[in-house]
Amino acid sequence: MINIGRVRWPGPVGIGAGIIKGTAAFLDYSQKADSLEIGSITKEVCHGNQGQTIWRYPDLSALRHNAGLPNPGAKEIVSELMTAQSQVKIPWGLSLAVTPGIREATAAAAEVGEAARRVISGGLRPTWITFNVSSPDTIDETGQLMAPARIKLCLQAIKISIGTTAIPIWLKIGPLKAMESLMAAVAAGKRHGAEVIIVSNAVPDQHGLAGGWCGEPVRAFTLGLIRQIRQVDQQIPIVAVGGILNGVQVKEVMQAGAQAVQVVTAVLLRGHRAARIIGVEYSRLVK
Repeated sequence: MINIGRVRWPGPVGIGAGIIKGTAAFLDYSQKADSLEIGSITKEVCHGNQGQTIWRYPDLSALRHNAGLPNPGAKEIVSELMTAQSQVKIPWGLSLAVTPGIREATAAAAEVGEAARRVISGGLRPTWITFNVSSPDTIDETGQLMAPARIKLCLQAIKISIGTTAIPIWLKIGPLKAMESLMAAVAAGKRHGAEVIIVSNAVPDQHGLAGGWCGEPVRAFTLGLIRQIRQVDQQIPIVAVGGILNGVQVKEVMQAGAQAVQVVTAVLLRGHRAARIIGVEYSRLVK
């Protein structure tokens, strides 16, 4: 068993947010990983970006996506998952995000708070709730999403909506050029109720192409940020996501200070059973 704050996973390799947004995938992937994360989900339906939204580069062990946060909205995800949640026997989380384009911090907090309220009042009981402030392929500036004051207000709103359910809140951060800004976001998350930090998300293209790069291009950033967090905070649990494609890379981020990992690109490049395969690879290494 893997302890991640108050949450326990049966093993170290979960599937991260981005793939699962409905019942069929929820049930299917629950047989293929140690944990799942649904979403990200906004208050209302979000249609995402138009046109081609994913490009695969298998020779680079990478893909580029420009989806723009498509999801069915909080009410619909309750309808989708209410019956299915009792059939899923592994821990699962729900990732919440603010609808792209909402810039003012109090409006963002009101929106994500209402999304959390709809989820909880509708009867969903995820093992944890993640507040996602990493969004490389929407119209928002990443720095704005990760502003400490905005993180504070949004986490407070989610906590109010969760009420007495005692569901842990996690915070997912994404890439910023300035390390001090990243660390300020981590500190704000911890100060205002985030019990776990998920690191990280896709990195922007260096030549101005739309969206963000996943897989191998983001691995060094993920690893470096984990090490940076551990230099100043030995306590807060970290879940690594971004560029983790095999068991060797799981071992690398665990040695750097992560408690567990999530995979997304690996599932798209290595197939639906990638999380299980990577878990076996890692297990053989540590034995």
